[in-house]
Amino acid sequence: MDSKLKSVRAGHKGAVTKLLVKFDKLKSNKNTEVDEVKALHDAVTQKQKTLIDLNNRLLDQTSEENLEQEITDSDEYMYELDCKLRQIRKFIKSLESNTKMSHDSVEPSTCKLNAHTLNFTPEVRVDMNTCAIDSMNMQFSIHAPAVHTRPSENIMYQVPSEPISSRSEHYPTECTDDKKKQNQRGLLQTTRDKPHVVYKTCKKM
Repeated sequence: MDSKLKSVRAGHKGAVTKLLVKFDKLKSNKNTEVDEVKALHDAVTQKQKTLIDLNNRLLDQTSEENLEQEITDSDEYMYELDCKLRQIRKFIKSLESNTKMSHDSVEPSTCKLNAHTLNFTPEVRVDMNTCAIDSMNMQFSIHAPAVHTRPSENIMYQVPSEPISSRSEHYPTECTDDKKKQNQRGLLQTTRDKPHVVYKTCKKM
């Protein structure tokens, strides 16, 4: 039973040795992926747990004269294995740090503006309330009738806000009315200024 457990332990130690050799190769490779090293770390950690269990079982079955040597050999091997695991974890941290630095150095370059691109068009924001008020004021100023003052008569009158054609047809202007009034006045004055011929009849004596 003792020899069988030792054979099993020797097999696990051989597997650990192969994993550590693979780690040395990954460590010397510049294109090593972080995930691959993490997987190797997990495998070695699992072997460490298995070896701890086997060492405890072997100690229970070891005779007293061989007990001290078994403990010494087991502790030395586990110490070296623990040091290798620390190296693996340190290497993983260095890879993650380098990956983060490379990512940070590449990201700002993507934010640079291209000098050959088209000009930017500024965004124009329109206040609809202000536009509505301005539109109403404009409509009022267009359709509102014009107000004029006749100086001679001191009369204020409004000019209709319709087209010129319709205004001339349906709304006689003040100028037309003034002309008619002037013609009427001139006719009356002419009639008054005409000499009147008075015919007298003489009675025969």
